[in-house]
Amino acid sequence: MDMEQNAVFRRAPDGRVETIVADPRLMWPDTLAIGPDEYLYVTSSQHDRRPQFHDGEDLRERPFAVYRVFVGAGPVRPGRSDG
Repeated sequence: MDMEQNAVFRRAPDGRVETIVADPRLMWPDTLAIGPDEYLYVTSSQHDRRPQFHDGEDLRERPFAVYRVFVGAGPVRPGRSDG
């Protein structure tokens, strides 16, 4: 995740870093999950816009959101090894 660029990246098997999604609406992405539907779910927490960082002014934009993007991969399961 890159909170400052409103983006989520992945590392490819060959070591390259690839952008999964970058969008200005994805403000401070900080929680990720891949569902059984092979979509990546990402919260937009807007942590950097909280009043504590702006002299008491709340800059967060409502409604808060969870975004999803198709990644074509299933969730990671504890104790499972695919390779």
